Amino acid sequence: TRLTVSAVVLLAGRAWPSFRHPLACLIVLTILVWPVRSVRWGTLYNFFVLGFFFTFPIVGLQYFIEKILWGGHSLVLGSVLVAPLTEEIGKILPLVLLLAIGRLGFRNSYGACDLMLCGAALGAGFGLFESSARLTTSFPTPSSPGLLGIAIFPDSYNGFIGHSGSTALIGLSLGCLLYAVRWRRWLLPGTGGLLFASSWMMIDHGVSNYATFGSERSWFFPIRWIWALDRHGEL
Repeated sequence: TRLTVSAVVLLAGRAWPSFRHPLACLIVLTILVWPVRSVRWGTLYNFFVLGFFFTFPIVGLQYFIEKILWGGHSLVLGSVLVAPLTEEIGKILPLVLLLAIGRLGFRNSYGACDLMLCGAALGAGFGLFESSARLTTSFPTPSSPGLLGIAIFPDSYNGFIGHSGSTALIGLSLGCLLYAVRWRRWLLPGTGGLLFASSWMMIDHGVSNYATFGSERSWFFPIRWIWALDRHGEL
């Protein structure tokens, strides 16, 4: 435990805003669902640390695809396709694996809001590592809904809901699917909701990355049109 805390604090210390923004999203979501949550802070801490260290296999996979398979010749494609796919799937993967192992009893212990918070913690850990490794010291104005003047997703940027928020929404949809499995009804809507949430987050993530290049290639216009319908990630 001391080792994990030391590693997180050491890397986070390189860029304090990198630590504050991902955690702010987790804290805001926890406050919003406080009356119905049952997951403990210690469990959320474990998911936070897990998301932090699970960054390594995700980045390793990205490096293998972009640098070894593609030879570093498709930077834009790597940013708008490889990054959203590997990160949105990889961030939620630890939670999916825990739910898949039925003997642990994890799947029957928590509800959809609890899984949303677990997802937010995983995303916060990933976002902390990514931002700290980049020495990020400033963030743009959050592009997310607000409550009493406070952004619900403080780490959102360029229309993307942020790593904490995206994994939280996928975790919430995953929890709704588990309800359908337990009740043995509404399986099709539950599965569709999970696929929709995951696709939505990948699209917003990819378009946000694409926007950083400032490119206006016509082949990407359909995705930009979808993004406009989504009010640039604000819905």
